Amino acid sequence: MRLVLVIATLLFSTTAYSQVVSSLTVSNDSILIGEQIAVYYKLTVPKSAKLIALSFSSLDSLDSLIPTNSQDTSSVPYYAEVEWEASFMNYENKTLPYHLAKKTDLGSAYEYQDTFLATFWDLGFYEILHPRFSFDTSTVQPRVMNLETPTVFVNVPLDIKNPDTTSVILPIKDIIVSKKTWKDYIKPGLYILAALLTGLLLFFMLRKKKPEETTVVVAKPKEPAHVIALTKLDTLAKEEDWKKGKVKKYQSDLTYTIREYLENRYEIKALESTTDEITQTLKKQNFDDNHARDLKEILQIADLVKFAKAKPTEDINERFLAKAKQFVLETKQVITQQETDSTDG
Repeated sequence: MRLVLVIATLLFSTTAYSQVVSSLTVSNDSILIGEQIAVYYKLTVPKSAKLIALSFSSLDSLDSLIPTNSQDTSSVPYYAEVEWEASFMNYENKTLPYHLAKKTDLGSAYEYQDTFLATFWDLGFYEILHPRFSFDTSTVQPRVMNLETPTVFVNVPLDIKNPDTTSVILPIKDIIVSKKTWKDYIKPGLYILAALLTGLLLFFMLRKKKPEETTVVVAKPKEPAHVIALTKLDTLAKEEDWKKGKVKKYQSDLTYTIREYLENRYEIKALESTTDEITQTLKKQNFDDNHARDLKEILQIADLVKFAKAKPTEDINERFLAKAKQFVLETKQVITQQETDSTDG
């Protein structure tokens, strides 16, 4: 009897390790639009299996299991807008070569574990799909067992009466800043090195040339920051892109103009900074709290239009254009005659 139990145990063990086991779980199965969840992935692969790669491209094709008002009713398939922060995003076609995956040796098999962060910008009931596998075709194909497929329900906050995101401005979530690694600095470092080498090459080439007569060009004085901004805002008011269905373009042009004004006026990197980073930087320059609130509201509404597909009404677009002009006029730099004379000198 004991011998039979031993043989049965060995057979069960062999069967368990002769198949590839894929497991997916989520940190939360119900979230609000714009919130982030963690997706935990675990893969057990027997050493006899010749696995080549894992394709996570299926995560870009999440279709809601129930219809929502935000989905397109045409014949073209509609997939949720999801922002992924995961290791597979660094690989071509989101396909992770298996030999590059960090694995744990379990004896008869290898185990690969990873965590993916996902932010949903569409309402619906979504199923998190398992990756697809590529095996060596010259060997026997192992059996793949996908364990429970998790689902995520994305809803709007309870204090929003109308769940239609095309007419309701939803609150924007704080941006999560991921930590950088040394790999993030490789490409910028190569660009800097190439620029230095090019500069040295041009320096030695110009030294060999004979000196030529140089013409002094007087640079045209740069217009004040508020003059540039007000000119662009007047152009936006004349074009009225929001009335032509170009709401996203209008909001992009409006926020670019405001960010450019802040960069020229306060000498900060506003064009490449987040809304929170801009307001934090301006606080260090004794920026007025009322102006800070107006600025944050203008930029956040534009972010909602661009990323959450919100569609504000025409009066909101016109009101925020007027608020932007008022913001520029109230924060413009006043240049005295003495400063003008010292600059000309």
